[in-house]
Amino acid sequence: MNKLSDGRGLSLGRAILYGTLTVGVLDLLDALVFFGLRGVAPILIPQSIASGLLGRTAYDGGVGTAALGVVLHFFIAFGIVTTYVLASRGWPALARRPFLYGPLYGILVYGVINVIVVPLSAAVVGSKTWPVVVNGLLIHMLGVGLPCAVRAKGGSFRRLNVPASFQVNRRQRTNRGSAPPGAATQPGCRAAQTKRPPHPSGAGASERPAATYSPTRSRMQYHQR
Repeated sequence: MNKLSDGRGLSLGRAILYGTLTVGVLDLLDALVFFGLRGVAPILIPQSIASGLLGRTAYDGGVGTAALGVVLHFFIAFGIVTTYVLASRGWPALARRPFLYGPLYGILVYGVINVIVVPLSAAVVGSKTWPVVVNGLLIHMLGVGLPCAVRAKGGSFRRLNVPASFQVNRRQRTNRGSAPPGAATQPGCRAAQTKRPPHPSGAGASERPAATYSPTRSRMQYHQR
């Protein structure tokens, strides 16, 4: 079965999967540590994500709504990674320069979430302080956008594992019309390329066959002049 992969055999699906896990874990870990140092209970972090669907009732659901928040968190990470990886197939520069476009993509994601997604959700969010904004930008640049770009570099090159017979036929069509490697070093070619001395019996005497290459064949053929 053919599949999209890069030179190391990393399929497009695995690139998206690994990117989703990386982005989801880093972003969630950053929130747990950053807000945990400010006295926020760990269970409130995933519950705040679930509040985007459930509103304030998410904070009263205990472990159940916290688990829902984790699922939603990784689902959002999946969408973010998939968008970048697929976009890199149409614009290869996104994969070739991950340290440039990755952080820029992270800033874009941060803006879209806080300007469009969160206001349209059921979550109730207050004003953000500068430390929260700076931390959010940094984690989205280095923990969201950059992993997306790195995984895109490993999984978005469009190379197909085509059948061997197709590869052979393609090479034959490519080489057709040009001499095969080493043809100039074959004895017959040297005889055709070098100037032969005049025959002792005169200019009109018969000469030995000269080697010429027929572009419509895949091998050297000898033709009588």
